[in-house]
Amino acid sequence: MKPKKRDVPIQLSLFNLLPENSVFSNTIELYDSIPKYIVGKNKYADRLYPIERTFQHKENTYRVVIKPAMIKDSDGKYIDALPGQREEFVEDALRKIATDGNIVLVGHQVGVTFTIYQLQKELERTGHAYSYTQIKDALEILVSCNMKLTVVIEDKKKEELFSESLFGRMAGKTEDGWTEGEGKRTSFVIFFNSLVKKSIFELTFRRYNYELCMKYSNFIARYLHKRLSHNYIQASMMKPYEILMSTIIEGSGMKSYSKNSENNKYIAKALEEMKNEKVLIDWKSQRAKGNYKYTLVPSQSFVAEIKRSNQLHRENLEAGENGGQNT
Repeated sequence: MKPKKRDVPIQLSLFNLLPENSVFSNTIELYDSIPKYIVGKNKYADRLYPIERTFQHKENTYRVVIKPAMIKDSDGKYIDALPGQREEFVEDALRKIATDGNIVLVGHQVGVTFTIYQLQKELERTGHAYSYTQIKDALEILVSCNMKLTVVIEDKKKEELFSESLFGRMAGKTEDGWTEGEGKRTSFVIFFNSLVKKSIFELTFRRYNYELCMKYSNFIARYLHKRLSHNYIQASMMKPYEILMSTIIEGSGMKSYSKNSENNKYIAKALEEMKNEKVLIDWKSQRAKGNYKYTLVPSQSFVAEIKRSNQLHRENLEAGENGGQNT
């Protein structure tokens, strides 16, 4: 089926960002809180075991298991692969392309239309140059890695939410329309995870500074910036944001050092980078019962961004109530 842009639900239109918001993209409720990626380059091997992580989201404890994809290496040999920082950048770039007017609804699936060239240029523009082959590998990993998400409920039993790939299927556009596989041309549609669709239709997404997050060299800075943008809706220089080291480690998927002092040094580098980018005007850390507690003081410009995002979110909710119907 050929994706159409006519008569799209209002929620998809609200997901788009106007030209004056060109530096922004959208964060997704719950999905962006899942520590889905590994840090570092050791994500390929003949045999990789799944990632198993526990994290907190809105007073609930979740457990996520990410199973590796199987892809061909340059020698034509099948190997296991897990999603890393390259896949994070590719996913963020695809979502940015979607907010620029390329989001589509095909049946009951929400996706983004793009060309490899378009995606490659967007990544280059934001400081992440990858070859055609590297981008194709990243897309295959995102489509093939399975994510099993469970929530721990009050009686300590585990309730499985769902098991699904990070992205849904990808289809290539051929002369005969949209079909499974690569097709004859470099035009594609890739479908978002159902949690992304859920957030879009429930209007729980929020704006964040995509350009700056793509610029950060420290992945903890990216994680914290997105977290603040989505959750710190009461942002104020008079009301600093507090977060524990254990929360950062669990929520980001950061590899924990044996000594908390080493973890503190790594997180401190991220906070200094955020300070240098004028997201924070100050921060401090203090020991707290075998942990560290960080107090982050936002800058005036970041507070202004959050206030504008709050206003935009209220406008979206109002527009959704007046004209939106879930699909």
